[in-house]
Amino acid sequence: MNGWPISSGRANSDVIYVNAAGTPVIVLNSAEAAYDLLKKRSSIYSDRMRMAMVNDLIGANWFFTFMGYGQDWRVRRQAFHQEFHPAAAVKYRPRQVKVARELLRHLLADPDAFLEHLRHMSGALIISVVYGLDVPPKDDPYIAIAEKANHALIMAGNAALTLLPSETHTDMVSRGPLQAPSVGVEKANDGHDTGSVPAVKEAIADGVASPSVAMSLLSKLNEDDNYTEYEYVYRGVAAAAFSGGADTTLSALGSFFLAMVLYPAVQRKAQEELDRIVGRDRLPEFSDEPSLPYVTAVIRELLRWRPLAIPHRLMVEDVYRGYRLPAGSMVVGNVCSVLASFDIMKAVDVDGKEMEPTGEYSTGIIRYV
Repeated sequence: MNGWPISSGRANSDVIYVNAAGTPVIVLNSAEAAYDLLKKRSSIYSDRMRMAMVNDLIGANWFFTFMGYGQDWRVRRQAFHQEFHPAAAVKYRPRQVKVARELLRHLLADPDAFLEHLRHMSGALIISVVYGLDVPPKDDPYIAIAEKANHALIMAGNAALTLLPSETHTDMVSRGPLQAPSVGVEKANDGHDTGSVPAVKEAIADGVASPSVAMSLLSKLNEDDNYTEYEYVYRGVAAAAFSGGADTTLSALGSFFLAMVLYPAVQRKAQEELDRIVGRDRLPEFSDEPSLPYVTAVIRELLRWRPLAIPHRLMVEDVYRGYRLPAGSMVVGNVCSVLASFDIMKAVDVDGKEMEPTGEYSTGIIRYV
């Protein structure tokens, strides 16, 4: 929606309705509207829009990011949370440090190829964390699978296609311009769903598996009636972490490089803090983070500056501030407008009392605005 009055909130309304090719779209332009609907009424706003290309035609139903709200989604979300909540994620810090060091060596040797280095680092990190596998410096087959699948999912999840009826997708794929891409998506989906799991299962059986998300999940399986079902669930959770983690990490790192080029004064100030606290004789460790408030603030601002937001779906008809919101509407939290709003007043809690900022970062449009 770049360039629309809606995208910056200039439409002068917290709630905007748009009819897009027959699909009702509701845009939430303020933190208050987003909180009222996406948080307070989450039981009817937590669903996802069904993307026919992604869900039906290429069968990426294992990717719980695109699942509708329900029991299947909750099972996968719970499994994902068990492996990636802040306390659990601490065990992966040594791997983060390792790949970060490797990235620095590659950047020093060939700075012009920084995007290639970032792409490899993102893939190597998520493969190590999710599957416990080490990857070679170049031409790793698992990274190639991830990139192919992510590219295919982006094509299949094209925003314009999402707004069209399912039968339109079927016709376009069977007869015309999307036929070749859809075949590529199917192949990528098949490999991406199962590619690394056999290696992990073999390592578990041999007693040599490295700690990883896949090992943790698969080790919970018992040989009972639900074994096949839960193995499919856990494979999907691992694959979703693999796919989403590699792409979002690369995006965040790329945005960091862009920010440092656009704002050299910020880069200088961050470097000064690193030199003062860490010095020039060693590299930073996670234990240095509490002593690096400016660098930490830069990273958090980066996540605010270039966030990712996936549309929700309204499950039943609703009424808000006198507006009738149709069931089945795509609900978009307008991150651009919400996070760019200039308000220097102190935040208040539900009782109207001023709150001091904690400095903690949480995902989700309604949690940190």
